Amino acid sequence: MNSFEKRVCNTIRATADWLPSDQIITDRHSLRKDLGFDSLAIVHLQVAIEDEFEIRFDPVSTDFITVFETVGSLSNFLSTIKPTKEIL
Repeated sequence: MNSFEKRVCNTIRATADWLPSDQIITDRHSLRKDLGFDSLAIVHLQVAIEDEFEIRFDPVSTDFITVFETVGSLSNFLSTIKPTKEIL
């Protein structure tokens, strides 16, 4: 697991406070079935991911069901997104 994937897993763990502290998170885990995310928890994760990676999900072009299916699908999607920085 590279440092980018570790950041994704750490963000997931920080959002999923119901997971046991020794829960191993791998790219194959389903966010819903394996890690217990429901629709509200997915929204919280989305916000945490946006903050951690300085990105914004496009609600029109992003297929949220596919992106948030597994840890791996989320990591793969994030690896293709460039951070957004607001210019003041």
